[in-house]
Amino acid sequence: TGLTHPLLSGHTYAINACLFTTNNASTTGSQFGYNIGAAPTLALFGNHGAVTNSVTAGAFSLGTATARDTAITAQTTGQTATGIHWLAGYIQPSADGTFALRATSEVTVAAGLTVKAGSWMAIRETDN
Repeated sequence: TGLTHPLLSGHTYAINACLFTTNNASTTGSQFGYNIGAAPTLALFGNHGAVTNSVTAGAFSLGTATARDTAITAQTTGQTATGIHWLAGYIQPSADGTFALRATSEVTVAAGLTVKAGSWMAIRETDN
């Protein structure tokens, strides 16, 4: 909820998001991506996310993806404390549709990943 927005064909958008998440176990990682109804004309998204929090030695994952419903990053471990993930990118839809950020567990586990309240997404049209 709150991580979707309608986009118009032919327009280009910049998207930034901050997701706060928890995993159900330290052995369960996270995956992040995006979806929109039709394959976009242009798209590139990146992710920088905390796999483990630590003041002195935190572990992070980084990744990029151009295709919808493709993992930007696929972590194999996670954290049960709240972690933070930054996603950013641009997209030019090929048809009007609803853009959605996607977040899931890297394994099929009920409630494997929870996106917490306070997560947000900002979208700005760049060709106006």
